[in-house]
Amino acid sequence: MTPGDRFYEWLLSDHPEAAADRDAPENLRELAATARWLLTRQAERQAADAAEPEAERLARMRRDFENSRRAQGASSYRYPARYLGARAARQPIPPDPDRLAAGEEPS
Repeated sequence: MTPGDRFYEWLLSDHPEAAADRDAPENLRELAATARWLLTRQAERQAADAAEPEAERLARMRRDFENSRRAQGASSYRYPARYLGARAARQPIPPDPDRLAAGEEPS
């Protein structure tokens, strides 16, 4: 679930602040403007991803993930070699955290 989806899900909740946000027309206009901005950014990213060769895109995304983990304090994190090449097919698929958070059973 995207952050935008999570926010929208909350906005539809019974939370008192969500109800206040739903009732305020200016907030809805701001939400719509934010949603348009997010969708535009997503479309731009998807277009850029589609133009980039798969191998280069994956290498960049793996580097970005390494940098993110390091920024979170895992200073020696390296993308696992077990997920590269033919070895990757032998690895078990980890549970999807969004499904676990939604209370679904791991498959």
